[in-house]
Amino acid sequence: MFEVPVSIRPADRLRTMAGAEAGERYYALVRDASVHLRGRRVWHVNATAEGGAVAELLSTTLGT
Repeated sequence: MFEVPVSIRPADRLRTMAGAEAGERYYALVRDASVHLRGRRVWHVNATAEGGAVAELLSTTLGT
């Protein structure tokens, strides 16, 4: 197992992808989650770091 570095990307960039209403709901969920997760770490364990559908989705969404 090895660690894959992930950069931080602002949630605002995803806010407009699904339309205004869905974007606002998404942003509200991100804002609420950030309050509950403050000071904590989230781990995602995946079988592949690149090349798999989940890995590609995560790198696009979260950044690498």
